[in-house]
Amino acid sequence: MTPLSIAIPPQPQVLNLNDRQLGTQQAELVTVDATVQAQRDGPNHESTLQCRTGDWFFEATLPPRSDPYPRYAPDTRLRLTGICELTTTRPLPFSESVDGFRLHLRGGNDAAIIQHPPGGRCGARSGPWGYWVRPLWFSWVGRPCCASG
Repeated sequence: MTPLSIAIPPQPQVLNLNDRQLGTQQAELVTVDATVQAQRDGPNHESTLQCRTGDWFFEATLPPRSDPYPRYAPDTRLRLTGICELTTTRPLPFSESVDGFRLHLRGGNDAAIIQHPPGGRCGARSGPWGYWVRPLWFSWVGRPCCASG
């Protein structure tokens, strides 16, 4: 028997968004590269990252802690690692009806920056239209994405 103190922790598998593979990833430790769209913080310093990878929009949740998590500017590319929770909007939760997922991150180390947003670390946009386009774009969240990512 291997003592817990020297056991090798499980390694995450790359999230496979192929429709036929989604059902096998429920409650698995997975990793995915994604772009931050927005971030919400709760009263106990929990944080929810609204992200996009390819044509999929999803949330990555960070658990409560004693101090706030870092702020991620929109368009920051992150490598996220967490437990995959499959979701559906259909009445019967069969693997064929999965139409979304959520990641439950274990802590701040499960969100690693792989690319800062264009325009610098502060997320600045060139021109004033950037502040109008983003709210309009968010009104379409949940609908299929046509842009390449």
